[in-house]
Amino acid sequence: MSSEAGTPGSLTVTVLCFRSRVRPWELWEMKFGCLSFRQPHAGFVLNGVKTLETRWRPVLSGHRHRTLAVHIARRDWEDAAWRELLAERLGMSPAQIQALLRDGEKFGRGVIAGKVGVEVPHQPLAPGESLRDLIARRLPAAAAGALLTWLVDIGDTLLCPENLGPNEAAELENQALLPNLRQKYLTALANPRWLLQPVPRRGGKDVFQVDIPEHLIPFGQEA
Repeated sequence: MSSEAGTPGSLTVTVLCFRSRVRPWELWEMKFGCLSFRQPHAGFVLNGVKTLETRWRPVLSGHRHRTLAVHIARRDWEDAAWRELLAERLGMSPAQIQALLRDGEKFGRGVIAGKVGVEVPHQPLAPGESLRDLIARRLPAAAAGALLTWLVDIGDTLLCPENLGPNEAAELENQALLPNLRQKYLTALANPRWLLQPVPRRGGKDVFQVDIPEHLIPFGQEA
């Protein structure tokens, strides 16, 4: 068996040298950059509840306008601050939270489960402008329509400003489902998509390369 390597987001065609019942289109693969998330945050991202990713380092800064896959790690997130944010700030009931957690586990762990669009602002705030306004200005609602629904737009990286007011800080925490975002790098997430089936794969450090069978990619599907 042989294959041609491709650039991120490119199509890789695998050629079998023996008889097989596998349909030809199931041999096509696409190469993506991939970011691993622990649960329950992976499920929050793919279900569109977590719309702001935070990292201590700017791991996404070198991946502008590329495709990003979402890997579900086997380990849990260390704390449960997300539960208080879901209940007290977003107004979710215990039953709604439980349903969200259950849906986030539908593909299991240790798998590539989907993709998400990314836009990271990188410019100073205008006078009187909040960070939320800046993110909205850099990521208009129509931006996703300019891309196929499974593509990812990765921008630059913004270090969370130190001078945020309480309301702006709380709004960002609600989007990230994490408290205390100071000194972290912020990435706005948009247009998440679950794959049609999970792809078993070990996680990697920072952004790592993965191959996803083309027939598992949800072309044109709505979230």
